[in-house]
Amino acid sequence: MRQRHDPEHGQTIVLFALGLVAVIAMVGLLIDGGNAYAQQRGTQNGADAAAEAGASAIARSLLAAAAGTAPTSAQLDTSVLAAVNQAAGDNRIRPFDPGVAGNSRAYYTDAAGNMLTPGGGTTTNPSLAAPVGGGAVPSCTTNCISGRAVGVRALATRQFSPFVAGAVGFGQFTASADATAVTGYAPSTNCTAAEGCALLPITFATHPAICDSTGKAVYDPNEWGLPVGTAFTGSNESILTTCKNAPGAVGWLDFGCGTLASQILNPCNDKIDFPLWVQAQPGNPNNVENELNTYAGCTVGTYESEATTCGSPAKPHADQTVQIPFFDAICIAKDPPPPNVQPDFSGGFPGTCPGSSPGGGNNTYYHVTYFLGFVLDHAYIQGNNFPECNQAPGSPLSGGNGSNGCFKGWRSFITQPPGTIVVNPGPAGPGTPLRIQLIK
Repeated sequence: MRQRHDPEHGQTIVLFALGLVAVIAMVGLLIDGGNAYAQQRGTQNGADAAAEAGASAIARSLLAAAAGTAPTSAQLDTSVLAAVNQAAGDNRIRPFDPGVAGNSRAYYTDAAGNMLTPGGGTTTNPSLAAPVGGGAVPSCTTNCISGRAVGVRALATRQFSPFVAGAVGFGQFTASADATAVTGYAPSTNCTAAEGCALLPITFATHPAICDSTGKAVYDPNEWGLPVGTAFTGSNESILTTCKNAPGAVGWLDFGCGTLASQILNPCNDKIDFPLWVQAQPGNPNNVENELNTYAGCTVGTYESEATTCGSPAKPHADQTVQIPFFDAICIAKDPPPPNVQPDFSGGFPGTCPGSSPGGGNNTYYHVTYFLGFVLDHAYIQGNNFPECNQAPGSPLSGGNGSNGCFKGWRSFITQPPGTIVVNPGPAGPGTPLRIQLIK
C-alpha cells in the first residue's frame, strides 16, 4: 500500500523558512539602521567640533595679532590643522590631513561660510577651495578680519562596520557630515567702536529674581524672555537684582586676571568656553560702583547712544553694551566641578552640582549657561540704593529690605552654548568680544 505525502505540509515548511528569513532581515534592518543613525549623529558631532576648533584657532590668532605677535600664514595653518585633528581624534572621525584617500576634509571660509580659493576668491567647489593643512591660510578682503580667512568648513567622515549585514558579506559603511564655524567680533547695532562691550565679572540668574525681607533671592518660575529690540525705553527696561544674601540672585566672579575693579575696567584678555563653572570672587563689591558706571549714561530710563558729560568729576558717559554671564546652578564644593558636569535641578531652581554643600565664599562656583549683551543704564550696588531699584523705570522691582542693589538696562542680544567668548583689545577698543559660532 502506498504512503501518501501531504503537499500542504511541505508548503508550510517553505513558508516558515521564508517568514524566518523576513524576520531576520527586519531585525537586522533595525539593528544596523539604528547603528547607522548613531554613527551619523556622532559624525555630525565630530564635524561640528572640528569646525569650531578650527575657528577657535583663528580667533586665537586674532588675539595674537591685537597683541602684536600675529602668526604667519603657514604657522596659523599648522595650528588650525592641529586643532581640527584633535577634534577628529576626540570624536572618532577620520583625520583631516590632506592627501590621504578617505580622510575627512576641511576648508577655509569667510564670515558668511563661503569657501575661499588660495587666491582669496569664493567658490562652491571643494576641489578649488583652500584646504586646511595646505600650507597657508588664504587671503580674504570681504567678510573677513585682518585680510585672512575667519572660518572653517569641516567635511567629516567616519567608517564603521555593520552588525548583521556584515555576516552576509557587507563591508564597512561610511557616514559623512558637514559643518561650518566662523569667528568674528560680536555684532550688535548698539555695540559700536565707541562703546566697547566689556565682559563683566558678575553673573545673574537665568530666572528673574526679587529679594524677600531678609535679602534672599526669590525666583520667578519662568526664565527671562527674548532680548528687546533696539528701541530702548523705560517701558522695556530690565532690573537685574543683587540680593544681599549669597549665594543668591547674583555672584561676583573671578576670571583670574586681577581685582574686581581691574577686571571691570580692563576685561580679561582670555578665551572663555561655555557652558562652564566659574568660581566666585570673595570680598566686598560695593566699592566698584563707579567702575561699573563708566559703561552707563547720565539719565536713567533714557537710552543715550552718544556720550553726555555728567558726574563728579564730570566725564563723558553713554549707555554702553556689556557682556554679562547668566547662571542656572550654584555649586559649593572644595574642588571646581569639571566643565561637563551637568546641574541637578531635582531640588528646584537654581540647580546644584553633585556633592554641593551649604556655605559660600571661596568655594562657590556658578554654572554659566549663556552670555547676555546688556546695555547698562545704571548700576546701584553700594548697599543703600533700595529706592532706585524698587521703582520705575524697569522691572521686576527688586523688593527686599532696603539694602539690596541692582543693574538697570536693556537685554540686547544673547550668546548661547556651545561657544566661546574672547575678550580682547580688538578694533572696538578694550573689551571687544570675539565669538565662535556654527553657522551651517
